[in-house]
Amino acid sequence: MKHTDFDARYDGYLYHYYRAEVSRETNWRNRLDVTTNWSIVVTAAILSYMFGNENVTHGVIVLNYLIVLFFLYIESRRFRYHAMLKDRTRMIETGLLSKVFYSLSTSTGPQPTLDLAALAKNLEYPKTTMSKLESIAWRLRRVYIFLLLTP
Repeated sequence: MKHTDFDARYDGYLYHYYRAEVSRETNWRNRLDVTTNWSIVVTAAILSYMFGNENVTHGVIVLNYLIVLFFLYIESRRFRYHAMLKDRTRMIETGLLSKVFYSLSTSTGPQPTLDLAALAKNLEYPKTTMSKLESIAWRLRRVYIFLLLTP
């Protein structure tokens, strides 16, 4: 079913739903930032403790690696869910909002073609498009490689 087959009274609902999806995506992005901050704080605290005390063994660095890898695992799970929400939001932006704004700017613009069936299926059966290993690699490349190379 295309958006043009849909009753106009549902347009307001779609726009409010879009706002909710953007808000949810933002909240998940904040959760990613919190996990990254925890990793940075733990690394800084362990290194400060290690270099501040001469009796501390260097095995503390291994403990730091384990803790950072644990945070990486948590963040990769969160990143997968964030990516799913981002894809869903992008589906609404490209299928509905871009064409609505284009048609408002010109008198004969393309009509919105949001595939509501695909959106409904995504809502009913949420599925991440990213594997666990992909999300770990993504977060490792973007953030955690720098934390693991610090000591």
